[in-house]
Amino acid sequence: DPADSNGAKIFTVNEEYASCGGNKVLRLAMMKADPVVDSERVESAQESVSKRLAPGDDEVVHSSLDEDRRAQVQATLVRIMKQHRTMSHRNLVSELLVQLKAWLRPSDKEIKRSIDALIEKEYIARHETDSTLYIYMT
Repeated sequence: DPADSNGAKIFTVNEEYASCGGNKVLRLAMMKADPVVDSERVESAQESVSKRLAPGDDEVVHSSLDEDRRAQVQATLVRIMKQHRTMSHRNLVSELLVQLKAWLRPSDKEIKRSIDALIEKEYIARHETDSTLYIYMT
């Protein structure tokens, strides 16, 4: 790999490359990594992250995050129920966790509260005879 005197790698593009049809696909100029600029960006990002919130802001941030989490869980539950129409509690919770695993892991208590809130808002209802089944209300 070619490098300059500072040890930064130099990247080039093969100008003779052509696709199967013989057309030039992409042409780029020579690129060079600049370690000074990159380190300045990293330091700037670290400074912005290290800034602390004002003493009273922690509660506001936490309540806002909790509200966002609740909304995300409820929206996901509605999407799942809309797709399946009728679902058992176990399958609903399982599907919810699968869909949310990249973003968050709600506790069982949060899931129960979200389901109860959706029942109260009449988005879903419990089955008349089987209390472990939920029905999507259209």
